[in-house]
Amino acid sequence: MENSCWQILLQSNAFQDWTDREKEAIANLFYYKGDLEDIKINDVFPTSHEQKTNYAERFSSPIHSSEYVDKRIRAIKFYNFRLFPSPENDEKPYGIDFTKQGAPCSLFLVGGNGTGKSSVYSALEMHYTDFCSHAEEMGCDKTEYLTFGLNNLKGVKKENVTLGVLRQDCRSGNNDYEELKQKFEDFQPICSTNSFCSDYDAEQIKQSGKILYSYILKQLGYKKFEDIVTRVSKMNENLEEMAKSLQQDPEAISSAELNVVILNFLRSINDGDDDIKECELFISPEEIKKEIEGVSPHLQNSKLFGEQWEIARKARKASTPASNPGIIVQNATSSNAEYVKQVSTLSGLYYELRKILLLKKNMRDDEKYHDETNLLLTLVENMMKRKRDLENTEYRQIIDTNNANDILEKIKILEKIKTLIIETQHQIVLRFQQKFQDEISDVLESFSEYGETYKVVVSSNTFDIDILVPTVKEPFHATPFEYFNSFRFKLFCITLKICLSIYWMQQNKTIVPFVIDDVFNANDFNNGLKLEHFVYNIYKWYDVKLQRADRCKIPLQLIMLTHDDLMLSAFKKGFMYMSESDLIENCYSKKSLDNLRCGRIFPYRAIAHEYKEKETNKDFKNLYIDYEGFC
Repeated sequence: MENSCWQILLQSNAFQDWTDREKEAIANLFYYKGDLEDIKINDVFPTSHEQKTNYAERFSSPIHSSEYVDKRIRAIKFYNFRLFPSPENDEKPYGIDFTKQGAPCSLFLVGGNGTGKSSVYSALEMHYTDFCSHAEEMGCDKTEYLTFGLNNLKGVKKENVTLGVLRQDCRSGNNDYEELKQKFEDFQPICSTNSFCSDYDAEQIKQSGKILYSYILKQLGYKKFEDIVTRVSKMNENLEEMAKSLQQDPEAISSAELNVVILNFLRSINDGDDDIKECELFISPEEIKKEIEGVSPHLQNSKLFGEQWEIARKARKASTPASNPGIIVQNATSSNAEYVKQVSTLSGLYYELRKILLLKKNMRDDEKYHDETNLLLTLVENMMKRKRDLENTEYRQIIDTNNANDILEKIKILEKIKTLIIETQHQIVLRFQQKFQDEISDVLESFSEYGETYKVVVSSNTFDIDILVPTVKEPFHATPFEYFNSFRFKLFCITLKICLSIYWMQQNKTIVPFVIDDVFNANDFNNGLKLEHFVYNIYKWYDVKLQRADRCKIPLQLIMLTHDDLMLSAFKKGFMYMSESDLIENCYSKKSLDNLRCGRIFPYRAIAHEYKEKETNKDFKNLYIDYEGFC
């Protein structure tokens, strides 16, 4: 499951022109062992001695198998799981049989409240996805929720909870089916949650709102893409802050310039007020230009920073075009830039000196500095300390120049990774839309009440179902959440999830059961034939997309749990449904009942009594009795 995101990137051939450093970074992101929220920049860009794995091995071409892996369920046994206690003494555990004539089959179960349907659903969900939607829906800790007695019974704690699972692909050395004994810490996701559908999923789709883009990606097992994009964006923010801190402030004074300020301060100790006036006048670069260019010469001549004034005047002269039209002045633009720079520097010197002179003036009012010598020594000491600090900073900046370049390179690499992931996400959603848009639209239109039309829309970050509703005046657009009643919204949700499940199975070459937990009831629909046809279409999509397109020989295993006998009847008839067009085209044959089992599930105490009356060769007490009226 965790590897699916990485595999789809490898299949895209996106890394052909990537540098070794870029490959190393993306490999470290996807194979980070901890929580992505904790990943650091150094984890993505380690030094050579920190790199513990050979990242190049991660880029070996994925093995594309044409053979499907059969991970359908055969049986499941309960040991202190949710509603079912562990067996006592030598008694057999309670369980569910998902086979018929020795092979995995579809199973439709009906039962009243308290019979354990939701417990069966949660057991399958935990085994295949390591997730419990019922616990999530109720805001409970899943380990406590799934423990018999809710972790409140003496001698029965979550450590005692075990599932015994028999799966089609698990064989022992003697070719028997091997029972997997799983405690909570043993569950590992086999597939995504798209193969499970309950009222919880309808609520999740509702909360997703109009745009189902992220929901689609998550359901297909690509949530890690979104997590990595989020983390990469955060790391880039941090890197940009680091780069900013390493850059020298263009307005900050250098140590050499501060030394000039100190010398001019010492030369003009006795002319404080006049020097302040001069500083205030020439803080403005425009006033300095006026003085140099003679546009508006001031009454007083400048007494401070004589050498810098001379440098600025020479720069001005160099930037002035020659009067002889036959002489071409080279690099006039660069000369003018030098003039502007020298004016700016001179302005900065005046600004710094003014601050010092004003500080000296204010310090004279402090009793602590009534002695002039003490005052000057303090000022000079502070200035010299600042000069040393500037020198140290400048030294570090020389060293950090390489660091700054390295940071900028890291930012570019992370942005490249982010762009690749976003493009890959879009392609995943787009391919799903192209493959299943007709199926989704056809189902919704078959249950239309007023001639609505449906269109699946995919853009850069959207997956939307656009409903066009005709009216007497003019048509209007709506979404499933806005327009559908409860039944039709549930129908949309289950249709979407079935399509996602079939798509996931095809992409991952893995067949798992599709499980529905008590989503519909008889009061939800007026036309039972439509629902039967819908169930039939589930098998038809599977036949078309997998069995015929990919030559997959593994039948669909649909597991449905309900409290309504009419729903069981509709699903059974849907399993057997055959349309006139199918007969004409001779594409589909009537399915054998050998691949379907229907039953009524009972409370475990009633089943325990039943098993006292008869012998069975199974090593567990099957919680349902075959429904003779259907099979």
